[in-house]
Amino acid sequence: MSDTAQDSGLLAAGAQAFALGDYAVARDRFAAALAARRGVLGDGHPEVGAILHNLGLALRANGEGGAAVDCHEEALRIFAASLGPADPMVAKSFAALGVLARERGDAAGALRFAGQALAVWRQCLPGGDPQFGWALEELGRAQSAAGDDRAALESWRASLEILVPRFGAGARLAPVLNNCGVAARALADLAAARDFFARAVAADAGLAAARHNLAAVLARLGDAAGARREREVALRQSCVFVQRARRPRETVLIPSLSDVGNVPLEHVLPERDFTLVWWFPAHESGPLGGRLPAFGVVFNGIGDPDMDERGAGDRLRSFMVARPGMRVLNHPDAVARTRRDRLADTLAGIAGVVVPLTSRVAGSPGRAEVMHAAAQAAIAPPLLLRPAGAHGGAGVMRIESWDQLDNAALAPSETWYVSQYLDYGGADGFFRKYRMAFVNRVPLPYHLAISRGWMVHYFSAEMEGHDWKLAEEATFLADPRAALGAGALAALQAMGARLDLDFCGVDFAMLPDGRVLVFEANATMLIHPESDMGRLGFKNPAVQKIVDAVGMLVVGPVR
Repeated sequence: MSDTAQDSGLLAAGAQAFALGDYAVARDRFAAALAARRGVLGDGHPEVGAILHNLGLALRANGEGGAAVDCHEEALRIFAASLGPADPMVAKSFAALGVLARERGDAAGALRFAGQALAVWRQCLPGGDPQFGWALEELGRAQSAAGDDRAALESWRASLEILVPRFGAGARLAPVLNNCGVAARALADLAAARDFFARAVAADAGLAAARHNLAAVLARLGDAAGARREREVALRQSCVFVQRARRPRETVLIPSLSDVGNVPLEHVLPERDFTLVWWFPAHESGPLGGRLPAFGVVFNGIGDPDMDERGAGDRLRSFMVARPGMRVLNHPDAVARTRRDRLADTLAGIAGVVVPLTSRVAGSPGRAEVMHAAAQAAIAPPLLLRPAGAHGGAGVMRIESWDQLDNAALAPSETWYVSQYLDYGGADGFFRKYRMAFVNRVPLPYHLAISRGWMVHYFSAEMEGHDWKLAEEATFLADPRAALGAGALAALQAMGARLDLDFCGVDFAMLPDGRVLVFEANATMLIHPESDMGRLGFKNPAVQKIVDAVGMLVVGPVR
């Protein structure tokens, strides 16, 4: 057999092994072919570059990302020198390096390489070529990894405009449609998110993630019947959904609810570092936990005691009893102590902490029942009413006098909280709401929102439109002790110890006398990165400290 024929046989064997998922064999075959071709053709031949490219793909698939980078960088140098800077193989090398950068958490590198790949494709292909569409799809992934959901959505939309006419809106494009929905949801465009998730489900009825996403967004849009329908189908398909990392630092089991009320762990357990096993125990048939893959640690994702559907918390406790050696973060008993009407007792006696009196009224109460519960708890107007299980200010009413309240206003919820309203406006007429995350009971600053209105949310506070607001927030993130005072920080540290949760957060204000006014403290607090290129990119170092702390909590220091 000639050397060329032997090399070709090795290449064919490598390609076959790769197609069958035997990446270690593919790697070895490509490496052997590379050594043989180098000896015949030299280091700078494009055929050597092509084998290096294939070897890099096999190394990446086998979890050897560092070696894969070396292969693709060498291949890129060969292609650029021998074929010119506008050759398709140059674009493919840039694209492969972009994927590797994204997977190791180098968002800036991923964006740079994806953009370079797209620029080369622009030079050597017509705009409607599928390769151009897939390059846009990868650019969207890089932009999403960098926290720029708006740019990612634009890139994915552009990719679909190219790919759908060529391939149809079938299963191949369902993940892109689902990604569009996730980005639209992050941008608070729930109607667009619903439409993308619905298209993803229509394209691939077996894509359980898209159906779970569709159910959640329908619930947020008030379509309870539609949400229930989609959720039931998704959970019949599977009560376990796995997001796999290529080289996970740990595999984390996340018991969850099928709708709202979960801990937003997807932002603090990056997909590149952790394999996430989402488990919906309330919907499992057969032995409890019988369908679960192997995992290293349990991170309880059921964060709202008011949303414990179908005894999911009790099933989790039973699961814990059955596996006594299992490590569990965010113990369900500690989560239960964060219920709004229990929080004052949970934090009682901590110096410098004020928790408004709160009473829980269940059983579809009317005006009379709410008034009675308020009187029993010594709560009088002005006060706040909120539906149990609601987040983001949904359904909250400020009642200045009982004449404002009628039975119709209470009808949508079966359980309500009535709580004191304590004025926390500053001397400058603005209201400030701070958020701290607690990781392993240590407080870490996340954000500050400043608003003219008493109901403060970051998205409605127009923070990006005012330099002075962002400057004040940056000061808080850089040195919370200086911003809040030593007494307030000590109170927050004591609060973290008392809550006794591995990951949670607190929303609070500062009263004029330096005390901490607690709005809520629980495990459902949203922590997420911002686009490095946007006005809020200054927040990301603080976010990264939280992410790193969660990583150390789960598996130890980053290696």
